[in-house]
Amino acid sequence: MHRRDRFLFQKGQGDTTLCRMKVGIVGASGAGLYAALLLSYAHPDYEIHLFDQNKIIGKKLLATGNGHCNLLPSKLDCNAFSNPKEFNRLSHGISLEVLKDKLESLGVSLEQVNNLYYPTSYHAPTHVRFLEKSLENKGVVFHLDTKILDYQKQGKLWVLPTEKSDFCMDFVIFAPGGLSQSKLGSDGSLVQTFKNHGYAISPLHPGLAPIQTKESVKALSGIRHASNCSLVVNGKKVAEESGEVLFKKDGLSGICIFNLESVYVRHYLNDKCEIHLDLFPAMSEEKLTLLLEKNRNLSGEDYLYPLLVKQLQDYIIFGAKRLYGNDNCGSIARILKDLTFHISGHYPFEESQVTVGGIQLHQVDDHFQSKLEQGIFLIGECLDMDGLCGGNNLAWCLIGALKVCEAI
Repeated sequence: MHRRDRFLFQKGQGDTTLCRMKVGIVGASGAGLYAALLLSYAHPDYEIHLFDQNKIIGKKLLATGNGHCNLLPSKLDCNAFSNPKEFNRLSHGISLEVLKDKLESLGVSLEQVNNLYYPTSYHAPTHVRFLEKSLENKGVVFHLDTKILDYQKQGKLWVLPTEKSDFCMDFVIFAPGGLSQSKLGSDGSLVQTFKNHGYAISPLHPGLAPIQTKESVKALSGIRHASNCSLVVNGKKVAEESGEVLFKKDGLSGICIFNLESVYVRHYLNDKCEIHLDLFPAMSEEKLTLLLEKNRNLSGEDYLYPLLVKQLQDYIIFGAKRLYGNDNCGSIARILKDLTFHISGHYPFEESQVTVGGIQLHQVDDHFQSKLEQGIFLIGECLDMDGLCGGNNLAWCLIGALKVCEAI
């Protein structure tokens, strides 16, 4: 019998009726919404139930891309993910063009802005509203403000108990997110449940978050400056990013810092780690020194004003005097080319964009089905896979949804 034809039951003498396949999706996250929509198109005869403990869908999706909803990167690169080997296994056969085509086939119009893809509306609430209406039109049943307490096997079915009632499903797709930004509904409440079911889970850490520094930067809070940024571990550069750095009252922020923070928490939490900023990457130290000398001859004590805001000037001058005993142009240039901060920690889950760690990937097959529990699928942020900024994490959600749709 075909997998979608679960069984026939007797209604009366000589009368049999096909029982519809039921699929439960836990989490109206990006991964959960994609999975529900893809399944509703591929299998219009299925009965699809979407559960979420929030009162609205896609709360985290609403905040993606600063409210513009960055859906995909312009290049799908395994090295942008925490486990390139597992990413290649699980994304096998799915290219960026496949992802774009699939979104457009669902009615999502894409627009490339620099190296990122957004919905043409460039507006996350509009995109989420479109997904919601599409799901309603396809007959997906919403169970919002409904918390899944556990799940159990009962015969051939999976039972999802809630505070309101129990639901029986043929398949269950878990897309509950991680621990990042619980105010958006991703609170990790099912982590212990997965542990109770025997899953090995890598430690969870905040990813794509600001970095705390041992150096006091309170005087620089709110200042931004474009930089080349390097993560240096035990004296060796292990990662590099470029972009705008935002100084916070106790650390550093900005997309380039977020990416370095994810590398730090993935691999180097127990090591001596530093962030090195090159504030003027387009100039060599020698050329920068000559420019400073020229400005000093022209402007005297105001020679740094063409290059830096006053607070950053004072910070750099103080650093040069502390490190080199003077504030001559050579010392200032050296600091500007290598402004160093020692990492003391990272910001909490509430201020992170993604969770590093999760259900270890060796426990899912090539279609994201659990190897421990047949009929259970695991996709999105609950798995031990995270990507750098720039649409990678939503691409991962869509990849999981596509693979699950192939299997069910």
